[in-house]
Amino acid sequence: MMRGVGKTVTAALIMMTGIVSSGQAQQPEGGEFPLDGIAAIVGTEIILRSEIDMQLYIDSQNRGLNLETLSEAQIDTLRRQILDNLITQKVIVARARRDSIVVSRGEVDAAVDRWMDQIRESMGGDQVFQAQLAAEGMTERDLRERRWEMTENELLRNRLFQQIGIRQSPVSRQEGEAFLHEYASDLMALRSIYLSAPPTEELTALARQRAEELRRRIVEERESFAALARSESADTGSGSVGGDLGEAPRGTYVASIDSTVWNTPLGTVSEPVRSQYGWHLVEVLSRDDTAARARHILIGFGTDQALAARIEEVENALNAGEEFGDLARRYSDAPGIEESEGFYAVLPRQTTPQESQLPAEWLTRVQALSPGEWAGPFDSPQGIFFFQRMPLDETTIELILRVDFARIEAYLQNQRQIAQIEEYLEQLRNETYIEIKP
Repeated sequence: MMRGVGKTVTAALIMMTGIVSSGQAQQPEGGEFPLDGIAAIVGTEIILRSEIDMQLYIDSQNRGLNLETLSEAQIDTLRRQILDNLITQKVIVARARRDSIVVSRGEVDAAVDRWMDQIRESMGGDQVFQAQLAAEGMTERDLRERRWEMTENELLRNRLFQQIGIRQSPVSRQEGEAFLHEYASDLMALRSIYLSAPPTEELTALARQRAEELRRRIVEERESFAALARSESADTGSGSVGGDLGEAPRGTYVASIDSTVWNTPLGTVSEPVRSQYGWHLVEVLSRDDTAARARHILIGFGTDQALAARIEEVENALNAGEEFGDLARRYSDAPGIEESEGFYAVLPRQTTPQESQLPAEWLTRVQALSPGEWAGPFDSPQGIFFFQRMPLDETTIELILRVDFARIEAYLQNQRQIAQIEEYLEQLRNETYIEIKP
């Protein structure tokens, strides 16, 4: 979560929101802002050039860009994009206030508390957090005050969008087919071979022992849950963010984990809980009547000799040039394999690990595939995967529409919603006084 900029609370303050504070800037002591310090005026508020500079730095770090290697034209483009985003944020907050949309101090305080806890854990615990605050000449109160207005604005924005009343409309099969044809070069269709095997008693016992040892280190030795999640969890997706599973309603997880999330006292680490993926340690960070926020550490069962032999068989067959779909029908343990022919998903070629739900290292290898090429084996708590990129031809499109139309429909409905929001934001901007300084 702190990738690219180091573990500083100042960077965290900005990175956790994606924007610089959208409240009114404070006037420096002894006079007005210098004219060249103001980038834009939005209603009664201003955007400083220093805000854009700071966001430019953060964005470049997050995207792996070296500003020193970019041309002036490229940097100007990035600056314009950042300024446009900041203007939009201010317009949204102004409209929310004009419509008398309010959030209570208690709501904001609770959200800030959750954010502070997340930052503290992402840095490895309170001791490191306090040391970093001191190194940056800040106190917890300073950090809370800086974060407070950002959080209030985020809550106002979310509540305003809830009031818009986004309209849902059905998507036809013809629209789905037209979309796949039009954007074929921007998409990648994947099919997979999935191998699973029931864990042996020995592997199950060893995994539980490991989970019990990690719990002892957290509870008795006060080691950081987040740090151990990053280094030990077999769930690399949540492990990279300290085990955080985000906020989710009841019924989201498999039964054993869901029960633990809703019955474990807040702030305590559960005993090891078993699922089909391994043994979990669960800590509930917050919970109300509708949703809970939890984090976990997963210890997988590992691979036994029988599964290792099956992996070798699949690899040998693929290397010998056997057809991937035939092997999927022969070996894959995925449900509905005869109907799906091993189809896994159609994804944007530039998708992220979060969007694709694939670990970053898997996604990098899959994105490098040409149509017809395969990669694997990939080891996960769920089992072993091989992936092949399919040519997005008529046969594949027919398969996608037959077995995965719901995903295409959801994507197109989401795009329609985005278009409605953009239209609404454009209307708000037209109603707001905006002056961009040269």
